[in-house]
Amino acid sequence: MLIACFCLGVYSFILLFFYSFILLFFFGGFYGFCVLDF
Repeated sequence: MLIACFCLGVYSFILLFFYSFILLFFFGGFYGFCVLDF
């Protein structure tokens, strides 16, 4: 039970980090595109 909980925590942490990285990359690319447009 403890190992499954630990694995679930690690998986959710990796998923959250990956999602935040994609979100940051998307917003950064969008901001860079807007700056390049001007």
